[in-house]
Amino acid sequence: MHGYEAIANALEREGVEHMFAVAAEDNMELLVELNVNKRVGIISARKECGAAGMADGYSRATGRPGVCTVTLGPGLTNAATSLTTARLHQSPVICITTELSVLDRMGFKGGLDQRRFAEITAGKYIAVRHSETLAEDIRLAFHHVRSGAGPVVLAVPIEIMKGELDMEWEYSPATTMAPTPQRSRPDPEMIARAADILRASERPLILAGRGAFESGAEEEIRALAQRTGALLATTLLARGYLVDHPFNVGTAGGYASESVHSLLAECDCVVAVGCSLNLRTTELGLLFAEAQIIHIDRDPKRIGKITPVSLGIVGDARASLGALNAELERQCFTSKGGFWHDEVKANIAAARPTQTAYAESPDTIDPRQLVAEMDKILPKERIVAMDAGHFQMFVANTVSVPDPSHLLSTLDFGSVGMGLFQGIGAAIGRPDRHVVVFTGDGGFMMTLEELDTAVRKRIPMTVVIMNDNAFGVEVHMLRAQGKPVDVALYDNPDFASVARAFGAVGLTVRNLNDLQAVATKVGRGDRPVVVDAKVNPGVVHEVLLELLTGNLGHAGEDK
Repeated sequence: MHGYEAIANALEREGVEHMFAVAAEDNMELLVELNVNKRVGIISARKECGAAGMADGYSRATGRPGVCTVTLGPGLTNAATSLTTARLHQSPVICITTELSVLDRMGFKGGLDQRRFAEITAGKYIAVRHSETLAEDIRLAFHHVRSGAGPVVLAVPIEIMKGELDMEWEYSPATTMAPTPQRSRPDPEMIARAADILRASERPLILAGRGAFESGAEEEIRALAQRTGALLATTLLARGYLVDHPFNVGTAGGYASESVHSLLAECDCVVAVGCSLNLRTTELGLLFAEAQIIHIDRDPKRIGKITPVSLGIVGDARASLGALNAELERQCFTSKGGFWHDEVKANIAAARPTQTAYAESPDTIDPRQLVAEMDKILPKERIVAMDAGHFQMFVANTVSVPDPSHLLSTLDFGSVGMGLFQGIGAAIGRPDRHVVVFTGDGGFMMTLEELDTAVRKRIPMTVVIMNDNAFGVEVHMLRAQGKPVDVALYDNPDFASVARAFGAVGLTVRNLNDLQAVATKVGRGDRPVVVDAKVNPGVVHEVLLELLTGNLGHAGEDK
C-alpha cells in the first residue's frame, strides 16, 4: 500500500466527505485515490487560499472538520490568510501538505521553514515522523481539531506520501479514542460571588455571545432574566438568538439604536456569557463603564482579555448559568423588578427597525434599501456569509438568520475577500440551506476566480456584490481627513457580464424594480446567481460615522 492510499483510507474512516484542494505533483495521487476509490468529493479550487477558506466555511456551517490539501511551500503560503482566519475562529480545519527531504529543502519549493510558518498562521503543525507513525499522526490531527483547539497543518514527507509502506496498515479513527464531551463546571465560590453581585444589582443585563448559543444555554438565560429582571442583548455573532423574548434589545454596541443604547447605558451589572467583550460590543469599554461585569467563558484566556471585568468565571455557559440560577434560588432571591416593566417593553418594541427614508439616486440604490429587500427575497432557510467592508455594516443588523449558526462573519482576521470562499464551503456542507454571500466590489475582485468553482460544482447560491466602485471605509476616512480619495476608487468591470462569462446568472440592480428580476432567480436553478448591486456611495452607515468622529472603536466583531 502506498502512503497516499493509507491517508485516503484514514480520511474515509474519519468520515471525511469532501476534500477542498488545489492539485499538485505531491498530492495528486491522494486526490485520485479519494475521488475514485473512496468516493470523497473533490472540490478543486482555483487557488490555495480559496481551498482553505472553503474548508473553514464548511466547518463553520456543519460543525465537522473541514479538510483541504495544498502543495508544500508556495501552496502553503498562499493558504496563509485563510488558515489565520480559521485559527482566530478556532475552526476545525485540517490542511494536508507535504515536506521535502532534508537534501531537497533548499531546492525547488524549498527555502521555507514550514513548521514556523504554519505555527504562526494555522497555530499547529504536525509533521509525520515516519511511515510507522502515519496513522498516529493523522489521528492526532483529527483529535486536535475535534477538541476545539483550532486548525492544524498535517505535513507528510513526500517519500512517505508516494512511497510503499513497509508494514501492514491499520487505522482506528480518532472518534473511537476521544473521551465523551463534558461540560466544564464553574467554581462554586465564584458562583456565590456572582450571586452577591446580582443581588445588589437593580438594572442587570445578560449579554449572550456565540458561546452561549453553542452551549445550548437558552433555557438558563431565560430563567436568569426572569429571576433578576434583566435585559437581554447579543453580540453580532449571536444574532438571531432569543429573538422572541420581549426584553431582548438585539445586538449590543454600535449596531444598537439610540433608545436601546440608552437602556444599555443604564445597566449596573452585565453577565457576559460566551463572548469576548470586544471594543465594538462595549464601545471602547465606555458603554458599561459604570457596571459590574461578570464574564463567563470556558476558556480562561478570553476572560477579561479585552475589557476589564469585576469577576471571571471559567466554565461552560449552560452549566455556569444553571449553577447561578440554583445559587440564587438557594438564597431565596427576589428580584427588585429590574428592567421588566411595561414601559421598557414598549420602548424596546418601538426601537425595532421601521421604514427608513432612503436616499434617492437615478443610477444607484440605497444600500439600506438593498439589504432590506434582499432580506425579503432570500429563502428563509438561509446561511448568510458576510465579507468585510463598509457594506457589511448595512448587512449585519438587517439581514436575518434562523439562528446564530447560520451567520458566517469573516472578520476574525479583518481580511477582505474571505466571504466567497466560506460561502462556497458552507453550501457544499449544507445543501439543505440557501447560501447568500454579501461582499463588496473590492472583496469580489480579490476572489472572483472561485466563482468558477461554484459554477463547476453547480451550487445554487447567491452572491450580492454591494458595488460602490471603491474601498468604501477608506474613501470615507480620507474624506473625513480632508484628503484626496482617488487611491481608494476603482473602475470595475460589468460584474453581471463577468458572472455570465463564468457560467453563472448575472444580474444588475440599480433600483427597486431591478430587484424584481432577482426575486425570480434566487433559490432556483443549479448555478450561482450574482447580483451586481450599484449602491449609492454617499450613504454612510451610522457605525462608520461614529467611528470617524471618534465615538466608537474599530475592533472587528464580537464572538
